[in-house]
Amino acid sequence: MAKDKKASILKQFSPYLGKKKLLLPLSFFLSAVSAVLSILPFVFLWYIARDILQSPQTVSLDVIGPYAWYAFGSALAGVLLYFIALLSSHLAAFHVEVEMQRIGMRKIISMPLGFFDQHASGKLRKIVNDGAGTTHTFLAHQLPDMAASVVSPVILLTLILLIDWRMGLAFSIYTYFVFLLIAARIYNPLIEVMNNLALLIYLNVRINRMREMDAMPRQEGASTFHPKNYDIVFHNVDFSYQEGVQTLRNISFSAKQGEVTALVGPSGGGKSTVAKLSARFWDIDKGVITLGGEDISKIDPETLLHSYSIVFQDVTLFNTSVMENIRLGKKGATDDEVIHAARLAQCDDFVSKLPMGYQTLIGENGERLSGGERQRISIARAILKDAPIILLDEATASLDAENESKIQKALSALIENKTVLVIAHRMRTVASANKIVVIKDGAIVETGSPEELKQQQGLYTSLLNAQ
Repeated sequence: MAKDKKASILKQFSPYLGKKKLLLPLSFFLSAVSAVLSILPFVFLWYIARDILQSPQTVSLDVIGPYAWYAFGSALAGVLLYFIALLSSHLAAFHVEVEMQRIGMRKIISMPLGFFDQHASGKLRKIVNDGAGTTHTFLAHQLPDMAASVVSPVILLTLILLIDWRMGLAFSIYTYFVFLLIAARIYNPLIEVMNNLALLIYLNVRINRMREMDAMPRQEGASTFHPKNYDIVFHNVDFSYQEGVQTLRNISFSAKQGEVTALVGPSGGGKSTVAKLSARFWDIDKGVITLGGEDISKIDPETLLHSYSIVFQDVTLFNTSVMENIRLGKKGATDDEVIHAARLAQCDDFVSKLPMGYQTLIGENGERLSGGERQRISIARAILKDAPIILLDEATASLDAENESKIQKALSALIENKTVLVIAHRMRTVASANKIVVIKDGAIVETGSPEELKQQQGLYTSLLNAQ
């Protein structure tokens, strides 16, 4: 889209038209010609009435007949041209609408996943859809009408002046009547112009809102990724959600493949941020994060996420069946594979009580399920996906002790020979971790195995004793 905000509103549609750029000027021109033709019947009818009134005794069909055919022909031609104008404008409008939605959705898809923690994706989609819909209405209907509305007053004024001149030469009651009739019609196109201008201003607001999306963060990268292993390494990483407020500073640690690395520390210290950065939910301000020796900022986020299974506390579910919600973890998985993963995640006990079992619709974002049930579906997805990297944000926080114990066993089988990054609030859940990274106020204060950190008698020991 054009960067110059002062650019013509019509020029802003040019990038979306592609090879169909001629459709809009064609529609504008044909609509204008149609407006002229729609007024000509009044002129020919005027000639017919004039001849009848001036020579009622001698007037013949041979004299007024051609005028009648001219009136009919111009009216018919006006309708046909207006139909072609609308057809052209609708074709252009549909093309622009589809392109605006495609480009807008591409922008949304390329935004960091973490961006949607603070900005509802639905609002962004609404901006795109509203802008595209309003544009379609304007181009398909209002633009041809605006052309006719702009031309009509000019033609009408010309006729009024002509009739006014005619009245000066030979005044008649009929000439005066036609004069008033045409003069009265001049207000309709003027009102139409004003209405279209109001819509044009509204459309400009919508277009500007879509242009604001250009300033939102976007991510790109290579669509292929072949790491030599699945070690995650943070090297001197700084990150801020907003300018001037640093969230993480100088974060350096490694999460090795085949090991469980736990992130612990006081609430708000940056644990979840570190986990999300490891999957490129955001791009960092400074430093580098590598996966298998490759800088993740150079990898397309969608490609990168194929290597991750993620279970966070905020579970996202969809208004479809339990089966399909779990199948999102692995596209094309068989029903047996889905059910096997669900059983490992201890979903069977609550699914068996649902009206239609695994085919039961669970409502928007799983509103018909409890927090623990929703979390178990999320864990089942991760088990089904079986990715080489697993991010867990206190995956068993919403479960009772019995189910927590069962799922811990399932997770133990899941994490074998994988890179596991765990955000822990309960210290007992990381007692068997290979490495613990203690984060406080956006910085790493301790790193080591549970036994090593106990000997240091630092923050980890304080957290352990407090629980």
